[in-house]
Amino acid sequence: MGVQSVAEGGEALRRARRENETLYAVIKTVSSSLDLDRVLRGIVEIATDATGCHACFIYFVEGDRLVLRAASARYSPFVGRLELGLDEGLTGWVARTKTPEFIREGAMEDPRMKYVPELEEERFQSMIAVPILAKAGDVIGVVVLHTEAPREFDDDVLNFLVHTASLVAGAIENAQLYEETSRRVQALTTLTQLSQALAAV
Repeated sequence: MGVQSVAEGGEALRRARRENETLYAVIKTVSSSLDLDRVLRGIVEIATDATGCHACFIYFVEGDRLVLRAASARYSPFVGRLELGLDEGLTGWVARTKTPEFIREGAMEDPRMKYVPELEEERFQSMIAVPILAKAGDVIGVVVLHTEAPREFDDDVLNFLVHTASLVAGAIENAQLYEETSRRVQALTTLTQLSQALAAV
């Protein structure tokens, strides 16, 4: 085995270790809380640090719209305010086709792109968008990473984001289940109190 092969093997091992540590951080974040907004903010931070991207966005499907639910700090004022149609942009394309997509460079030249001035998309060259799929297979959101030139994403980042999206899907479904259970408990509590009040009369 030559010196170069040993060096390449060492680099591959370091990269695998980094990816495992990052995925562990994602798992820890997802399982740390039922507060979905807090979990999403944590995922955005981890994805940004792990990939060196300039911006990370998480959209949720709400009816026929994609609503921004979490974003890198610079773009956080647009959370809950910025929406795209399911037929708009690469994010909408990924939601419709349930397929991850990767634009290595010249993102704004891709015909599927929709320019969103609030997100300063003219600055970005490389982009990855991955669907967040529920257990039943429905798309419940999309995770998007952008980066500026001269840096470009690679296949390792795409693989990391696919794994992250599946973990985020679990967090979303758990939070929704918790909210639904809380509503039912509240309704039952109200019913019990009403029954007791009627019995007292």
